[in-house]
Amino acid sequence: MEHFSDFLDGTKFFGAVGMENIQRVPWKGEGRREKLTAYHVLWTRPFEVIHSSGTYSMAEFELATARLSAAAWRKYNGPIYLITDSKGAEYMSSQKMDEHYDGILPLLDDCNYGVYPKKYWAAGKIQALELIEAPCVLLDMDMIVWRPIEVKGKDVIVTHDEDFHGMVYPDFSYFNMKEEYQFPNQWSKHARPLNTSFVYLRDNEFKKRYVTEAVRFMRNEKNTPDTGMQCMVFAEQRILGMCAEAEGLLVKMLLDYRNLMEKQDLLTHLWSGKHYLRRNERLQREYIQICDEKRKKLEEASL
Repeated sequence: MEHFSDFLDGTKFFGAVGMENIQRVPWKGEGRREKLTAYHVLWTRPFEVIHSSGTYSMAEFELATARLSAAAWRKYNGPIYLITDSKGAEYMSSQKMDEHYDGILPLLDDCNYGVYPKKYWAAGKIQALELIEAPCVLLDMDMIVWRPIEVKGKDVIVTHDEDFHGMVYPDFSYFNMKEEYQFPNQWSKHARPLNTSFVYLRDNEFKKRYVTEAVRFMRNEKNTPDTGMQCMVFAEQRILGMCAEAEGLLVKMLLDYRNLMEKQDLLTHLWSGKHYLRRNERLQREYIQICDEKRKKLEEASL
């Protein structure tokens, strides 16, 4: 018999970070420091490509996580919107998810950049960044922030940086690029990739430059061998790190990647713990109940 409590209280690592925070008493402190707008992003095209005959859907535990993520952000930091496409907006409204956002924005119908959605599955996040104004936060739908985020004096804030491990972050020479494409000379191959499950960008002009370079890479890459990671994380994570370092920007990490299991009360990131949840229907039911109970406590709590 599997010990679900080890997953739910974060005793053991099943691919999720900060699970114990879901069952903590809601944080009470000096209150919101600065009103900060965040965005969840849902782009349905990768799902359509993978499930060619299927109607878009999300697991109920994923919806419960998104509801809790939105509730916690609104409690401690400010408004939160969902940027999606028409199919995503229709589905989320059918699940009554519009009740949990300050607005659902169907802006991604024209998102393709001429790239293959299965390879560039997070291109919707790049498109969303192109369409919104900084300062802003993009927050993955499985990321929950339990306290106010201090942004004063910070140019970029991300969940954490990444180590150069395995083939996830290969050298520039790994990528097959069109002849006219050149990697910018100011990019350092040693700049660490930045995990963008949470990303805050202060400056609108820097945001535009980052998006421009990410799109330029995606459009000029051609048939690089890819396991579903290398090209997308280069466009999203490595380019952000290299652009920030090249401009001398101050980057703050919310967590230490080398100590992700260290106890903290700031974040919960379901991350690859979703795979463990999908294998256990009873665990899903228990998890959903815990999320819904915490959301109600957040709504009732005073700062």
